[in-house]
Amino acid sequence: MLVDLRELEAGSTLEADLCIIGAGPAGISLALEFADTPTSVLLLESGGLDFEGDTQALAGGANLGIPYWDLEVARLRCLGGGSNH
Repeated sequence: MLVDLRELEAGSTLEADLCIIGAGPAGISLALEFADTPTSVLLLESGGLDFEGDTQALAGGANLGIPYWDLEVARLRCLGGGSNH
């Protein structure tokens, strides 16, 4: 089931045995490992089903280590995460 949390009533509570943050390749793969098991899983993604500029802007930040691409370019905040590159 897919639920857009922006549509939930304020004060709503979500419960699960396991909460996975990030619905990119790793998060989706981990969640699928628990399919058909008694473990309830909540897979959270900060973006929606498709790319949204306003949400993607949240990925910005400073890179203070080894040279790397700008974070807002290297990561995608939507279902599938970096696999959408």
